[in-house]
Amino acid sequence: MRLKRGMIGLQFNWIFILVSGAIVLVLITGIVMKQSSISKISTNALILRNLDDVLSSSEISTGTVNVVKIPKSKIEFECNRFSIDGISKQINGMNVFAPSVLEGDSIISMTLGWSIPFKVTNFVYLTNPRIRYVLVGDNFAKDIHDSLPSEISKDYYNNFNDIKNKNDEEVRIVFFGQVPEFPSSLEGAKVTALKVSGDENKGSVEFFDVEDNKFVNKGISYYIRESTLLGAVFSGDIEIYECVMENVFEKLNVVSQVYERKTDNLRLFYKDQQCEQFYDPGSIETIKESSVIFSQSSINNIDINAKNLKLQNKQSQLFSCPLIY
Repeated sequence: MRLKRGMIGLQFNWIFILVSGAIVLVLITGIVMKQSSISKISTNALILRNLDDVLSSSEISTGTVNVVKIPKSKIEFECNRFSIDGISKQINGMNVFAPSVLEGDSIISMTLGWSIPFKVTNFVYLTNPRIRYVLVGDNFAKDIHDSLPSEISKDYYNNFNDIKNKNDEEVRIVFFGQVPEFPSSLEGAKVTALKVSGDENKGSVEFFDVEDNKFVNKGISYYIRESTLLGAVFSGDIEIYECVMENVFEKLNVVSQVYERKTDNLRLFYKDQQCEQFYDPGSIETIKESSVIFSQSSINNIDINAKNLKLQNKQSQLFSCPLIY
């Protein structure tokens, strides 16, 4: 009888030890998982903060290209913010053109200025080496290809049938003056496309995704000057592109008001003098009024008046009068 009681007590002790051990194991696992989650959140927050610093420093100086190494991550971009795993950061006042998602361990940033014809703002373009940019078309396509930095994976073809499959993770095809047709060599690859109709001054851009190895039109938008065209090239999403362009037009409106006041002051100062003839505010007023809405008609008006204003400024310089911008 005593033996049975001893065996029962021994079994109870073992059960107690097993249950206690399981509880401790669960607690330790929970602590480890919580610490891992906290560590991941901290890492993601640090990546976002560092990327924000990169964007801020890039925006300051035009014509710069930077390759930034980061921990391997998946960064999602919207018009006014970017995020990692639900942690987001606002893009405050910057004009950033980027794909909807950048995944990998490095980011390539490029900065260009935008003038209409006076300097309005700087654009920051983001991509990474995983995305290959294929430009197809005439000399304009070749010029845009050549303007892209060597740090970017890029190719130029005169005909889409010549496009080669290099086993890239993602391919962005930009067609110039051609109907987008899906290259058979890229079947099964992740592909998006852009159709450009226009020249270096202005034109339209059509965005395409791929379904069943066919291009599907996702919408048409517009560009004015090459720097905004490049914005469409780097934006894989028409919604992001148009949202950024709407922000850009708001800045154009504000800057136009500044030059409008300057022109008015110059006209008053040189009233009844030779220089007065060069300070007609008509072109700047039209640019200001047209920049209220981002549209094709607005772009056409801005393009014409920007050219007129440039000529107006050049003439004032020839007669040794103060420049408008």
